[in-house]
Amino acid sequence: RLDLEDLHKKNPNYVGKNPFPHQTEAFEALSTNYLFPIEGYSGGLLVLPTGAGKTFTAVNWICRNVLPKKIKVIWFAQSSYLLNQAYGSFCENALEISNRESINIRVVSSNTEHSKAFSINDTDDVIIITTQTAILNFNLKPRDLAGNETETEFKKFIKNCANSEIFIVLDEAHHAPAYGFRNLWKEIKHI
Repeated sequence: RLDLEDLHKKNPNYVGKNPFPHQTEAFEALSTNYLFPIEGYSGGLLVLPTGAGKTFTAVNWICRNVLPKKIKVIWFAQSSYLLNQAYGSFCENALEISNRESINIRVVSSNTEHSKAFSINDTDDVIIITTQTAILNFNLKPRDLAGNETETEFKKFIKNCANSEIFIVLDEAHHAPAYGFRNLWKEIKHI
């Protein structure tokens, strides 16, 4: 949990990172593509060369345009390194978030340094999760103590967002056509 009020008090003269012109252009394109409230499915790609700051660009824009509207975010990535990079970027850009007192960010994977999928909670604002963990936990059919089929916390989180907006990011978007992620994406769209 990041206490945004406390961060603002500790950094009263905060001035955000000065984006490069290509990042400013990307911010404008994202803002043109994603008009809120989003009606139905809307998608796009943020394409920048290696080292041009894709993670910063995406996270900074999300912090200024998505999270202030209390829209939940799921950030899919392929590795612990990319999860940690995204988490670090959300922490660095947290002061860009307005209209909120706090924000709950959960990093989920099988790595021992991250949360496990069973700890996902409806109060989470940003879930940063490996695609492998997400696919497994979306399709898993656990049973409760009485032996009745139930749902994972990840699937419950997504269903809880069904009547509101959810913003999904796939880091390394060239993985989108992969069978597992493609099927996960289709299922999420139909909840």
